[in-house]
Amino acid sequence: MDIFNELDAALADVKKEAAKLQNEVAALHRERQGEVWYYQGDGEDKLESLTCPVLIEAEDLRAIVARSEALNDVVERHTTGRGESK
Repeated sequence: MDIFNELDAALADVKKEAAKLQNEVAALHRERQGEVWYYQGDGEDKLESLTCPVLIEAEDLRAIVARSEALNDVVERHTTGRGESK
């Protein structure tokens, strides 16, 4: 790889990191302005009606993903007629 290719690759990495940091700054700004929803997990979180970013604990998110995956497995078993998990 010549120096120009290396510089192009380094520049692409810097641009990617800059975009990531800009997104983080924007998220922090929205949080400070109160433009976020803090997920409570108490049954009152109506996520489908929200248009703002949602802050959620990692443990709560993992539980939601696990329930979704389990539901997908059940649906797949019943729609394929296999009656067994994949």
